[in-house]
Amino acid sequence: MKTPEQLVNLYFASVGRGASFVLNLPPDRRGLIPEVDVKSLAEFHHRIEAIFRTDLARGAKISASNVRGGDDDFAAANAIDGRRETYWATDDGVTTAELVLDMGKPVKFNVVRLREHFAVRSAH
Repeated sequence: MKTPEQLVNLYFASVGRGASFVLNLPPDRRGLIPEVDVKSLAEFHHRIEAIFRTDLARGAKISASNVRGGDDDFAAANAIDGRRETYWATDDGVTTAELVLDMGKPVKFNVVRLREHFAVRSAH
């Protein structure tokens, strides 16, 4: 099994680049995941939670160079509202856009989480 640090590095090298995160954890002869693996995964989980615990963008002043149709449904503020169902979007055909976050003071960080919006459709 990989160490928690190795798992974090693997996470960013895979999920962080848009790929899947498959660990292939084989059960032991009892049909259980070995305790050493469980401990490593639990520590990995705690480290990832700690990395993303504080949302530095929350509360920032945000602006965008373009908003689809000038419509609030696609406003820049949607990019940092913490809701998966809202998002910022530009007009079709815009290939270069800018989203600016003003934190009000210098802020150091080493991870940025960006997500592409995927609509979830109901099976009804």
